[in-house]
Amino acid sequence: MYAATDPSGEERAVKILNPRAGAQQMLEFENEGTLLLQLAGCSGVVDIFDSLDVSATVAVSGGGTFPIRLRFHVLKRASGSMDELAANAQMLDWPSRLSLFRDVVLGVHQMHLNDVVHRDLKCSNCLLFLQRGALSARLADLGRSRNLLAAPAAHPMLYEGPRGDPDFAPPELLWGVGSDTPETHRCADLYGVGSLFFELTFGQGITGLALQPRRTLIHAEASLPPNQRRMAYAGRASEIRAWYEPFFAAFENACPGCIRNSAGALLRQLCDPEPGRRLPSVAPGRRAQRPNELQWLLHRVDALRLTLRNDIKQRQRLSIKKEGRR
Repeated sequence: MYAATDPSGEERAVKILNPRAGAQQMLEFENEGTLLLQLAGCSGVVDIFDSLDVSATVAVSGGGTFPIRLRFHVLKRASGSMDELAANAQMLDWPSRLSLFRDVVLGVHQMHLNDVVHRDLKCSNCLLFLQRGALSARLADLGRSRNLLAAPAAHPMLYEGPRGDPDFAPPELLWGVGSDTPETHRCADLYGVGSLFFELTFGQGITGLALQPRRTLIHAEASLPPNQRRMAYAGRASEIRAWYEPFFAAFENACPGCIRNSAGALLRQLCDPEPGRRLPSVAPGRRAQRPNELQWLLHRVDALRLTLRNDIKQRQRLSIKKEGRR
């Protein structure tokens, strides 16, 4: 990523594809440009201003030149990426943490409304922007993202394995039991949102911590025929959930007391090994959320923020009263 200034004087970021990139990297770069243009106007996704393909000539030492093709995206310039904050998560207060988390949820919500799934959610793929003293986050790095209305992949197995970093991937994709369906992709994104919430608190994804010691088992079962693999995974759901439990408990202990139970319940739901359990339950007589809506999740995060804000105000009032009695 390079800093640049456009003719009007506005600062921009230029993301250049390495001229020696392989076929897969080229496809992901093209895919990112296409999807960012499709998502133009979404406040939770990084802005793209142009996507260009130009020819250039490079001089070599000793004389001579050779032509190269330069492919680049011109993006909104960020102040940094969220993984820089996550690396020092203990210095990030909870109101700021919940605010950034809501920005991520909003970005995923907007992507899903446009029938796009991210499939590689983690703090390093979220950019930070500082405006008028307020820090906000936007989703970026959409190379592995997917337009759900596009034609299915030529090789479905590409979508059964994890897309992106295995330390952040949903367990069902590590086991290779996913399928190339909108529900699979959306539920995988919900897991990614939960993993990012955990990462904002501890600086690393929950998958790597919970499943790293079981990599040998995962690899062994991932080599089974598809039907046996699905049966093996379904039979282990409770066991896998127990592997996550110490990290769910650690997350709860790190939360402020006033939101400990509700934040812990939300993380457990989003990171449940059974994808369908990540979705909200629907009370009898209530309208079910549309599959691509995450309003329910935004409401849950807003409730956490309101509870925390009220608790802070209450503590401040009590502190002032105590000072007044001295």
